[in-house]
Amino acid sequence: MSLDKLVVEVLGQADKQAEKIISDAKAEAKKVILEAQHKAQAVSKNLSEKNNVLLSDLEKKELSAAKLKASKDFFEAKKEILNEVNDLALEKISKIALEKRSQLLKHLTEKALKELDGGEFFYSNEKDKAIIQKFFPKLKFAGNIECIGGIVLENSQKNIRVNYTFEVLFENVKGDYLNEIASRVF
Repeated sequence: MSLDKLVVEVLGQADKQAEKIISDAKAEAKKVILEAQHKAQAVSKNLSEKNNVLLSDLEKKELSAAKLKASKDFFEAKKEILNEVNDLALEKISKIALEKRSQLLKHLTEKALKELDGGEFFYSNEKDKAIIQKFFPKLKFAGNIECIGGIVLENSQKNIRVNYTFEVLFENVKGDYLNEIASRVF
C-alpha cells in the first residue's frame, strides 16, 4: 500500500471525526454569539436613552469579540483535526505489515543508493535494521535512529546523507496534499 493510499484511507477515517469536531465548534460559536447578543440587549434595556450611543458601541464590541472568539475556536478545531489526521496517518504507517514493510524498505534503500550514487553506511530503527541487512548485506549499520521506519543512507566519507525515513517521506507527501486534505476534512 503506497503512502498516498494510506493518506487517502486515513482521510476517510478522519472525515467523521472532523465533522463532529467542526459541528461542536460551530455550535459553541453560535452559543457564544447568542450569549453576547443577549448580554448586549440586557445592558441596552437597562440604560437610559442618553446612553444609547454608548450601548450601540458596546454591543458592536461584544459581537466583534464573540465573532473573534468563535473564529479562533473554529481555527483551533481545524488545527486539532489536522494534527489528529497526521497522528493517525503516522500510526497507520508504523503498523505496515512485515511483508509490505520489507518491500518498501528494499525499494527505499534502492532509491537512496541511486540518489547517493552508492552508499556505505545506513541508519535505521532496530526493527528495520535486520530487514535492510537482509537485502543489502554490504551496507554497514552506523547506528539506531528514532523513527517509525525507513532508512538514512550515508556515503563512505560520511558527509552526504539521504533521508528516506517514513516521517520525512510522509511530511513531503503531506505538503503536496495539504490543500486536498484540508478541503476533504473541512
